[in-house]
Amino acid sequence: MDEVISRIERGLIRPGERLPSIRNASDTFAASKNTIVDAYERLVASGRIESRPGSGFYVSQHRSGRMDTPEPARIEAVDSVWLLREQLEKRYEVRVGDGRSPSAWMEGTEVANLRPVSRPGQRTLPESYGSPYGLLALRERIAGFLTERSIAARPTQVLLTQGANDALDMIVRQFVEPGDAVLVDNPGYYPLFGKLRLAKARLIGVRRTIDGPDPDDLAAKAAATGAKIFFTQSLAQNPTGCSITLPVAYRVLRTASELGLRIVDSDPFADVLPNAMPRLAALDQLDRVIYVGTFAKTLSASQPALRIHRRQSRCDRSTRRPQDDHPRQQLRLCRTDHL
Repeated sequence: MDEVISRIERGLIRPGERLPSIRNASDTFAASKNTIVDAYERLVASGRIESRPGSGFYVSQHRSGRMDTPEPARIEAVDSVWLLREQLEKRYEVRVGDGRSPSAWMEGTEVANLRPVSRPGQRTLPESYGSPYGLLALRERIAGFLTERSIAARPTQVLLTQGANDALDMIVRQFVEPGDAVLVDNPGYYPLFGKLRLAKARLIGVRRTIDGPDPDDLAAKAAATGAKIFFTQSLAQNPTGCSITLPVAYRVLRTASELGLRIVDSDPFADVLPNAMPRLAALDQLDRVIYVGTFAKTLSASQPALRIHRRQSRCDRSTRRPQDDHPRQQLRLCRTDHL
């Protein structure tokens, strides 16, 4: 960490320049990859470098004013997070503090009989709590949905949550500290405002127009307040119902790049809106944009679903009325509690 900080301070590594990969840094510093990952994560937390998924680590273009040496308590917290991550992600055969017996020990026990059968004659015993990112098959399907919206994302970049509000809550916990200035749509999504107030953030409203966030207002308030994150809803915005236009989306992303602004874009109606509509995440390709989606508006168990019923051919045609052939008569409302 000291060596990387020294190189940044002396200008040997310029803003925007890519740092050595984990493997190369491990060879250069003669340290384990885990140590390099730990050092890079602490540098990210300090604001000196930033992580770009799938690309690597880069020197921050706009460095945060908080460059103090991390407090011992924060260092210990990072170590705890590292241990928890290793326990859940199962990247190594032996995980410190895993707290469960090896799978082989469970064979032949009564516990094994409680596990589902994966194929005839073979039982699968879970070796961990599962990925903290969520079910891989579902993340792969969601990555496919994102591709249809021109957003290139791998399953490893998809994190499953208990709805969009849970996702927003996680983002607030990760990126917002008490007293931080946070930019939001005005008017905007009131549950988000409540989360930010609970986090003791200072809410700064960005004027919302029929074409999306006002780019001039966004730039002025981001520069004046030093805010580093902007929560917005580009398409079918709540409560105005207006969607962002392509020229406005371009200016918003340019402002974000110039001022080091991270954008959180919520897209709850993605499944009922055209895939070709301008999305910040598609234009930015998840560089500065965190994209939040949800199935709550389309697949919620509390929503009625339309199902088309075909009439049986055995029905007595002599008793049918002409209006019975109307398509509306073939639609039936049904409620379902499962997918």
